[in-house]
Amino acid sequence: MKKYFLIACLLLFTATTCMAQSVYENVNLKLMLFNQFMPSTVFMKNGKVALADLNFNTDKHQLIFIEDKQYKELSGLETIDSIVIDVKQTIKVPNRNKQYKELASLNTVDSIYSVPVTFVPIKDKIYQRTGVSNLYILYSYGVRTAESTTDHSGSRVEDSRVVSNTVTGAYSFMNYKNMGTINTIKDFYILDKSDLIEVRQVKQLAKYYKLDKEAINNYIRDNHVEIHDEQDVLKMIYFFNNPKSR
Repeated sequence: MKKYFLIACLLLFTATTCMAQSVYENVNLKLMLFNQFMPSTVFMKNGKVALADLNFNTDKHQLIFIEDKQYKELSGLETIDSIVIDVKQTIKVPNRNKQYKELASLNTVDSIYSVPVTFVPIKDKIYQRTGVSNLYILYSYGVRTAESTTDHSGSRVEDSRVVSNTVTGAYSFMNYKNMGTINTIKDFYILDKSDLIEVRQVKQLAKYYKLDKEAINNYIRDNHVEIHDEQDVLKMIYFFNNPKSR
């Protein structure tokens, strides 16, 4: 994918600021994290704030927006502190408007609301923050046929990157979650100063927590941890972060 570096401006609340960008000649929309470009706020390290409609490219692990009918990627990540994306979600709620003829036969109706999701640049990629201060999610895509397992050497938690049409823990706002073999995958990383510890690499995790690899393998096996499921990983990290719970 050929890219050209340029400088362009994003609209601010009351002023404008310039941010580095790159232009994509083509974009595979099936690899976008969200099914539409979401209203977002970009917080700069210099204190400025920019507004843009953004989406996440799971192929390049970067944020994309549209300007002048072109897909553009935010670059100059070293100048960005964080990005908050207001992700739209749809849920079913009881129908309390049956007095309207069009809705009278419906027991539930769709309700749309927004959830703020924070992303941060770490090194040269964009990660999502989680409920644990130093735990982050990197989104990618792929297909998977088998559940994650721990190999016999205990060196890592394996997955073949061949996934079924549904991924455990997938968010409802993810793009194309039922489109054939393309699926969004969450990989989890612990930020240790400037180093990223890949959670599914048992050897790295054991070294970080100063534990025997077997202790981690036992926890994963005994608790049926799905290594790409956010709730499973959060519970596991909480367990290892609290020595009294071990």
